[in-house]
Amino acid sequence: MKKLRLLLTGLAVSFGLAAVAQPYQIGLATITPAGANGESPITITITPANICTPDGKQNVGTAPEIRMHSGLMSGGVWGTKTHNFDAGAETTLIPNGDGTFSITLTPRDWFSVDPTEIPVGSLEGIAFVFNGNGWDTYEGKAYTENPNTGAATCTDFLFPFPVTGTKKLQQGSLIKQNVPNPFTSSTTIDFTVPKASDVSVKVLNMLGQEVKTLANEKMTAGNHSITWASENVAEGVYFINIVAGNMSDVKKVVKVQ
Repeated sequence: MKKLRLLLTGLAVSFGLAAVAQPYQIGLATITPAGANGESPITITITPANICTPDGKQNVGTAPEIRMHSGLMSGGVWGTKTHNFDAGAETTLIPNGDGTFSITLTPRDWFSVDPTEIPVGSLEGIAFVFNGNGWDTYEGKAYTENPNTGAATCTDFLFPFPVTGTKKLQQGSLIKQNVPNPFTSSTTIDFTVPKASDVSVKVLNMLGQEVKTLANEKMTAGNHSITWASENVAEGVYFINIVAGNMSDVKKVVKVQ
């Protein structure tokens, strides 16, 4: 049985401890409610298309199931308690029908932490990654941006208790419009790239699964357009997801007959 290895060394992640409005977010994973300290239920939510896929892996949104590997921080050490990937249905995220997936848990109970071992109120944080039901195939992590170069790398999600954090991938208004919407066979998406960066444009279904990649390339700053020809796609609700550098945006589109 494989376990998440969360004893992290040399990881350059900066946690901002100033209070900010909920939900708190690192790499477009959110954790609520505000101020959670590990002793009461928390809900972790992800948008698979927005989280980081390490080289050689597939995006977890394409997996039949998304499961969470996780570990606690106590005594200043990540990974003092780990929760197994193979533990079963309790590790599986639930689709919300809007392209996001969630899991709700109480950290102390989730990790079966004995209060005589780690006193109540002294849990220091939770770390996690996501996998599909094939450990070696699917993986999802956080984007961590190097403040000196702006380059983003894949690292484990790290949330200290009480839950506070710095946004690593910011929600922004990238998509200007798509015309027509609703549409029958094709629609054109107009969007803005704030600065030259790597850009991905993907179509997701209601389960957050990737339907088509429209673009995955370096783009210059400015206005861009891309057309989705959807003749072979069933009618229904879809989401256009754009990630440009450290920003992302999602827009709902509707295909009709």
